[in-house]
Amino acid sequence: MCSSDLNPLPPGAMIALVLPAGFHVSGNSSVAKPLGNIPSEPAYYVQEWDSQVSLDGELEVQVHGDVLVTVLRKGSAQPTPPHRRLAFFLDMVRNPQRSELTGTFQMRTLLSTGVPIDEDLAVPGVRIVPGNFTGQCPPFCAPPDIKPSSLLAGSLVNLSVAFYPSNPIPADGQIEVLLHADSNVVGDLIVRAGSVLDDVDHKYQEQVGPVLDGGLLLFLHDRTVRVRRDGTGREIEVGEMVSLTIEGIQNQDAEGNTGLAHLATKQSDGVIIDESFIPGHILVPVEFTNFLLSKDELTAGKMSTLSFALSTSGPMKIGSRLILDFS
Repeated sequence: MCSSDLNPLPPGAMIALVLPAGFHVSGNSSVAKPLGNIPSEPAYYVQEWDSQVSLDGELEVQVHGDVLVTVLRKGSAQPTPPHRRLAFFLDMVRNPQRSELTGTFQMRTLLSTGVPIDEDLAVPGVRIVPGNFTGQCPPFCAPPDIKPSSLLAGSLVNLSVAFYPSNPIPADGQIEVLLHADSNVVGDLIVRAGSVLDDVDHKYQEQVGPVLDGGLLLFLHDRTVRVRRDGTGREIEVGEMVSLTIEGIQNQDAEGNTGLAHLATKQSDGVIIDESFIPGHILVPVEFTNFLLSKDELTAGKMSTLSFALSTSGPMKIGSRLILDFS
């Protein structure tokens, strides 16, 4: 945090800070050594320690609730000069779980008696960006995955989706999957909790079975599959493995990389909680099996009829061409 006070800040004075709704300050929070007067970067996200700080002595923090904090100057010997930039950082603060612009901050300096010195009750808020499914697994979570049950081009597949949320998913929250660019939805689309990825040996997975409980409502728009929880299940906690299966998907017709898919969790009103682009998979071409070739006339120079029969390891789309090379 930083400010430029119009009036001196005497020893023993207090700084009161009110964060916007949605933030949460841990009761174990502490104020680190004050930062220097001049930020090492223009946006002062990266700071260097500086012996010429405005706030000498120590800083003691007291947490009075989720968003109210007071910082007390202790052991200081001199007041800070007026119009001098003051800077310190406060640790153990959890960001809001909604990716949007926060409300305003409020800051006030006070004498030890509680009489206000300076104040700004409308410090502009900050924009919170979505989480990225890193969760809280030590030391990290397995990355999210969207995987078809077969890597054969053109095959009808079940799509397995698995991820560790970085933020809780409400009982009425949503999960959105943007399918790979050239995949198709065929027949009836079905979604169910759990997937084959549940059987993968996830080192930090502790729960048994799918955690996506309650009723699930399914919506489809173009290539976006939206799964909405109906509110009857529990809130899914940070770091729990969530998995589901989407049935009724057809792989792209040709071999090659499927391209990126997109995964997002959302609040009931559509505000994004977590999101990530998921790397694609390499599809392999359909292979011919049991290929049989015969001719009804084997005499040199004679005209004959060529017959062939084959079966394939996957589907052949209507309009496909079969090329025979006699070279």
